[in-house]
Amino acid sequence: MRWNSVKPIFVLVTLLSAVFWSPSLGSVVESVVDDVDNELVLEDGQASVLPEDDGVRIEEEAQVVEDEETEEDPGFFRSIGLSPFSLPRKNLEKCETKHFGQGYCTSFPRCAMWVEALRSEDDGSCDMSDGAKGVCCPMGTPTFDASDHFQTNYDNETSLMAVFDRADRQANVNTKTVRRTDIRKACQDAIKSVTKIQDLESALVQLNILPRKGTATYTHQSLFRVPESAYELGRRAYAVAIATASLQQMYSLKPEEAGVGLKAVDTLQTVLRDACPPLPQCHPHARYRNIDGSCNNRVRPDWGKTFTALFRLLQARYADGIWTSRSASAVPGISLPTPRFISRRAVVVRDRSTDFSGLTLMVMQWGQLLDHDIALSPNFVGGSNAMLQCCTPTGQYVPSSLRHPSCMPIPVPTNDPLYGPYGKVCMNFIRSTPAPRPDCDFGYVEQMNGVTAFIDASSVYGSTVSVVADLRGPRGTLKVSGVHPHTMMPLDLNGKTECTNLEKNHICFRAGETRINEQPHLTVIHTLFHRDHNRIAAELARLNPHWTDNVIFQEARRIVGAKMQHITYNEFLPVLLGREVMFRYGMNTLLSGYANRYDSTVNPSISNAFSAAAFRLGHSLISSHIRMFYPNYQLMDEKNLTQVFNKPFPSLMDINVFNGLVRGLVATNTKKFDNEFDREICDFLFKGEDQPFGLDLLALNIQRSRDHGLPPYNQYRKLCGLREAQRFEDLIDVMDYASIERLRQSYPSVHDIDLFIGGVNERNLPGAMLGPTFLCIVADQFARLQRGDRFFYDEGNQPTSFTPELFNIRSGFLSNLPFDSHLLLCVLFNLKDSGSELTRTLIRAFEPT
Repeated sequence: MRWNSVKPIFVLVTLLSAVFWSPSLGSVVESVVDDVDNELVLEDGQASVLPEDDGVRIEEEAQVVEDEETEEDPGFFRSIGLSPFSLPRKNLEKCETKHFGQGYCTSFPRCAMWVEALRSEDDGSCDMSDGAKGVCCPMGTPTFDASDHFQTNYDNETSLMAVFDRADRQANVNTKTVRRTDIRKACQDAIKSVTKIQDLESALVQLNILPRKGTATYTHQSLFRVPESAYELGRRAYAVAIATASLQQMYSLKPEEAGVGLKAVDTLQTVLRDACPPLPQCHPHARYRNIDGSCNNRVRPDWGKTFTALFRLLQARYADGIWTSRSASAVPGISLPTPRFISRRAVVVRDRSTDFSGLTLMVMQWGQLLDHDIALSPNFVGGSNAMLQCCTPTGQYVPSSLRHPSCMPIPVPTNDPLYGPYGKVCMNFIRSTPAPRPDCDFGYVEQMNGVTAFIDASSVYGSTVSVVADLRGPRGTLKVSGVHPHTMMPLDLNGKTECTNLEKNHICFRAGETRINEQPHLTVIHTLFHRDHNRIAAELARLNPHWTDNVIFQEARRIVGAKMQHITYNEFLPVLLGREVMFRYGMNTLLSGYANRYDSTVNPSISNAFSAAAFRLGHSLISSHIRMFYPNYQLMDEKNLTQVFNKPFPSLMDINVFNGLVRGLVATNTKKFDNEFDREICDFLFKGEDQPFGLDLLALNIQRSRDHGLPPYNQYRKLCGLREAQRFEDLIDVMDYASIERLRQSYPSVHDIDLFIGGVNERNLPGAMLGPTFLCIVADQFARLQRGDRFFYDEGNQPTSFTPELFNIRSGFLSNLPFDSHLLLCVLFNLKDSGSELTRTLIRAFEPT
């Protein structure tokens, strides 16, 4: 194993009580015996740690950038839309709010966390020291009612984020001995199995058993592509899983013994050693974040890196303990219901789900952009990176002899109201690519994150050096298409993206990640950040003609990434999680000064539960219609989602269409986060032009959580401090009767409920958009992304820290992104619904001039 001690991480901490953990288990492996009976004695049930190399090993794509002197001119900040200085608090004018006591008079962006509360103010406007209108922002930490659900269940002397030692639970079995000869044989057999699979993949290509371009299956798989090098890592990781299964069979191991106990045996002394890539080399004084996310943590340089494993909050739950998805109910002798069956019963599917009248569609859109910036689970691919087909074009199962082992098709009930009349009984589903196990050992499958874990604008630039190089233009800019000032991202004229179809004049854009063309609003927000980079780069080049192209690019990239972080924590998360949670987790943004939150023991990697379930909360917020508005906010046009999937060109090249879409983001309400979903994504997801139906996003979510080995909802309830439900009636603490009854009609046991379905059925907590379990998982993730990021924009005492002048990023909230008409791009709350003087002041400040 690579590490000889357990590193503490931030655990998901309850919003309702303390964390509970299952008792520790014993180890499967007591010793590893080689051919001459030399024993490798395990310490405390763990394999002895191999000594590290004295030198630091080099990763192919690790990026080292030599420092160059940079100067920050206050005039530069004005030129890119930021105010010149971040005034310390002592220079802010004091004011008095009606309901929240004394405050400071500051600009609205710096007080975004309080925006919902300030809507109750009759007149919250004030005059700032420079004479401009501002808002009276309450000072200090808000106080909370002692009777609320937080105060009664928390030790006020401890943070909501708790540090714990993540000691892996070991299988409680009789100690066993694993011989090196058996390990060697298991590894050799695994290599033979992978070779046979590659032969099958070649046959599938020759027989043209592949998804047809233009179908829902093709479109879905095309969105989750990564470079060939990542797939090669996945194949090696899959070989380790096969070897683990061989050892399980040799020693008649139970699922827990194989998946967890065999983690005591490392792979570094086997022919599968290449399944554990070397650690990256880190430049001790690098000024810029590495493109691939490596070297953020100098002790664990792989934390948060591209193509590494998602982090687990709970041990994986596979049927065989290794990779076979769970399929049995907690009720003996009964199978789990299929995902399509559940998606028809456990939630409400409507033609149009309920609006959230207080929030704009930008809430959903920012969430999607953010999700794509920090998480991507690539699908398995076949030979020559070909997509895989588990179901025939008519919806039948591909014969088992021609079915790839990564196929996990979703059964469709014969009486399905949509698919049934067409005879469709199979929905295509490809499993996620395995990732190298973090500690170079045997054990259950981990899933790969195909992008960096950090909020670093990698969706704009890319998560590998090769992608960045393909996007870069002259003098630190990004390549463009179109004509200034309505420049767009570069077009894919060579068919590099699967959504490009030159025969039908469907041309897609290129950016830092593969999903940017999924729907027009996503493409629009990507374009705004693309323009923002080029605007900043041009100004940096003008002010610093002696800078190299690379320094200009990296400085602009650093600023854009910081703005994305600030918008997320200043505007988006307070809406999603609530102001109270932001303060209790210490995630609230500051008016001035450095935060100094960085903790090198905190793992910032994306959790599997967050990626595969909890942060898919945005699917409940999706509107089934894309709307465009004229400058006077009269409706210009409206299209169904099915009409615009992966079709950004040529319409977005029209400045009126582009601007109309931006207005649509702020003139359209988002949907409520609840158990209601629009039919467009449940029956017609990625529907092809000649198809009567598409995929079911909810069924895909459920199947993905089973693919990833996520334990059921009840286990995450317990992790987050709720009482583990023994009967469906026990869910009444977080759900209403109608939701409980739907779950009862969907699952044989309360212990079977999938995490995603349980989370969307919970009642929202006061002041937040989410229920307690999802809020717990999501808050934990963003706290770790902040505290575990050495490059976080307001972090001090680091060689990479911004100078005080650049704290004007705090003024650069979303409405300061470049937009041709200077529209109000994002006030997350629909302020036009309120008639207060504060609201009128804010609207006047942000309306087009």
